[in-house]
Amino acid sequence: DWRLAAERAGNAVLSVNPELLIFVEGVQTFNGVSGWWGGNLMGVAEYPVRLDVPNRIVYSAHDYATSVAQQSWFSDPSFPDNMPGIWDRYWGYIFKQNIAPVWVGEFGTTLQSTVDQKWLAALVSYLRPTSTYGNDSFHWTFWSWNPNSGDTGGILKDDWQSVDTVKDGYLTSVKAPGFPAGGGGPSDPTDPGGGTAACTAAYTVSSDWGSGFNAEVKVTNSGTTPLTSWKVTWSWPGAQKVTSMWNATYTQSGASVTAANAAHNRACLLYT
Repeated sequence: DWRLAAERAGNAVLSVNPELLIFVEGVQTFNGVSGWWGGNLMGVAEYPVRLDVPNRIVYSAHDYATSVAQQSWFSDPSFPDNMPGIWDRYWGYIFKQNIAPVWVGEFGTTLQSTVDQKWLAALVSYLRPTSTYGNDSFHWTFWSWNPNSGDTGGILKDDWQSVDTVKDGYLTSVKAPGFPAGGGGPSDPTDPGGGTAACTAAYTVSSDWGSGFNAEVKVTNSGTTPLTSWKVTWSWPGAQKVTSMWNATYTQSGASVTAANAAHNRACLLYT
């Protein structure tokens, strides 16, 4: 009985330090309904983990795409619109019904297939905070940072140094404050205030019809000084190729794409 084991372990920890949070991961199968290993928290509705110290439980779920394994919901004709209902059923209801916080402890994909790209876009949208829940939201960690996970790869590429900007771009809208997609630059010597030049880029797929897709890259000035030009570089996870681009000039070499400002949008200003 995983619930009882989690209670024993959690209460033992809290007896030593009652300030800690106790993370309890899901199972794979409950009442004959299976999902991802660690991704099934359906039993919490009837059998919640009961700890001696209130407000210390955090439930943790896993969710993956087809690069890990096939699931029935990926072949549903309504995919990916069916996914919020799947997530609600397996673990999302816990947060939405204010039972406890939910941490999506693992989710990842190689992003090689169109299905996986749609899945990740849908999951990020599901995790994104909305006005319905105020400032609260789901929390998460991506699987994985390191590139040597055989069925998902990582945020880092195989050189263990370069960031996969496409994967990272999907996550931009759900990152915690202080973790932008791009890095800060040196102080701008032309800025009398000595501000910092920096920008972020968010990559999203806006439509996908199987044989092709449209994507949007939104560049935002995240520094403290106006910019007079910008450039964004990313690498595709597969053999994708740019056929046209609006509002930027671009070059592509293999999987690497570099887009630079057009004449009419070179200024990246600050607004308050």
